[in-house]
Amino acid sequence: MKNNIVFIYFLIITFSLSPTVCISCLGQNEMSTDTINIEGFKIIPLKAFDYNGNLVIKEDTLFLVTCCNFVFYPFGKLTNKNSLKKSVFKNWTIKKYKRESFKNTNLAPPVWEFFEYVQVTFGKNRLSFFFDNDPEASTHGYISKGEIWDNKVELLQHIKVGMDINTFCSKFFVNYPPELHKRFSVISFISCISDITQHFTFKNEKLSNIKFIPQP
Repeated sequence: MKNNIVFIYFLIITFSLSPTVCISCLGQNEMSTDTINIEGFKIIPLKAFDYNGNLVIKEDTLFLVTCCNFVFYPFGKLTNKNSLKKSVFKNWTIKKYKRESFKNTNLAPPVWEFFEYVQVTFGKNRLSFFFDNDPEASTHGYISKGEIWDNKVELLQHIKVGMDINTFCSKFFVNYPPELHKRFSVISFISCISDITQHFTFKNEKLSNIKFIPQP
């Protein structure tokens, strides 16, 4: 318990986490006190987006760092291979699976820990998941990489390929100037506590594809 408290405190200091990190940052309309100033335009994120104050602009891509757990759980919280069977992925095909377990003797009492790698496909869509039960970890499952290419796959709050950019932005921002639509064809969310980045690519102001890319 003491180790968990120290770990949480470390995250708060290092990444400026807010006191509460939501499972999904969608569906909440409270405005953040943060304002993102880009080239004379102001983006105002939802408070639940939990923007941590960092951004990067690279060519036509806007990278925003967020502490919201949506970057871990865009389809809802999943914790192991069996949880996939009870989710939107129940009809997906498992292409690769690996599980390893070991006894962690550094804990008292020692505990059996596991980790799983699961790769699933559905048409052109591919996702790879990582799961574990590490008692000292802040999360126990996330999408490590993948890509979504069609509107048969929905993220939380009906986010899917084909939706218009204004509707997409309304899920995360109180205000996102339309003048920036032409400036940025890709909006990316970077997790503040792991190596996951979500890339949302737009063509003609419609969501064209979604990619989950591990940070280098």
